[in-house]
Amino acid sequence: AFGTGGHESTRLILDWLDGLLDGAEPPRRVLDVGTGSGVLALAALKLGAPSALGFDLDRGAVREAGEVSRVNGLGDKLSLFAGPIQALAVGGFDLVLVNLLRSEMLPIAKEIVGTLSGDGRLVLSGLLESDREEVLAAFAEEGLSPLAEGARRDASGAQWISPLLGFSG
Repeated sequence: AFGTGGHESTRLILDWLDGLLDGAEPPRRVLDVGTGSGVLALAALKLGAPSALGFDLDRGAVREAGEVSRVNGLGDKLSLFAGPIQALAVGGFDLVLVNLLRSEMLPIAKEIVGTLSGDGRLVLSGLLESDREEVLAAFAEEGLSPLAEGARRDASGAQWISPLLGFSG
């Protein structure tokens, strides 16, 4: 499953988690969209979030994330399911983490926004600099505005971005 923590897109979200949770009250509910190996949800838990939910379309990834959570002593704090975002019965997450390619993210943008609490934060990654305008426009249509942005360049020179979004007004 994707998500060892080495790719620039994963490292960008890990940077956000470290900054957002350093000395701050941790989010009560964290959602990891397309959890892969579960590395992002597990990092949020290690940094103080009391619980996290991760899901992925890949059943093998969910099994692996479950095993990794157990090995790290976090199996009781991480809930997982295999299926689409539409299967998610509840919203109200304080922090939502999405590390997907633009082509995977945009079709479910509305559903992603629907998972957020009113003052929740959305961290996006898996995006190249050339994706910025289209992705931010799609989330703006759903009422979210950029609050900040992280960026990292990979070995090939590609610039990966990670916007932090919140509700407007």
